[in-house]
Amino acid sequence: MRLAFLFPLALVVAACGSATAAQPSGKAPAAGSNGPPPAWIETKAGNRWLGFSSYCWSHRKGSGSTGVCADMAAPKCSQRSVPNLSVETGERVRAHLGYKPKEASVETADTKLKGRIVVWRISRPGPFLLFTRGRGGDATYTGCAVLP
Repeated sequence: MRLAFLFPLALVVAACGSATAAQPSGKAPAAGSNGPPPAWIETKAGNRWLGFSSYCWSHRKGSGSTGVCADMAAPKCSQRSVPNLSVETGERVRAHLGYKPKEASVETADTKLKGRIVVWRISRPGPFLLFTRGRGGDATYTGCAVLP
């Protein structure tokens, strides 16, 4: 009788422990060989690559370093480089970064940084900017929250 109870319980525990989000399909956007790494966002509707916004990024090469800065205009949901993300009002989303930042923020959102993952709730429709800063410099990622 105990084994009959423990087997389903073990399946539930194993399923919970193995729930890791997968990167989105398709090619990740690139900011060039000297730009920041790509980032993607995990939503209830699925996972999508985030677009790049402004950044200043550097890489160490040998005894020196090389870097690049790019300034972007404010994002618009109609821009091809700004991915539209189907989300619900108040939905908690998780952005997965290609590096470990020291800080991260989204304007008008209570943002939590956990290693390479940034968590916040979507409070309104429209474009958003995820600002990050770390060892390589600073990078801002963008997307557009589309509510049903």
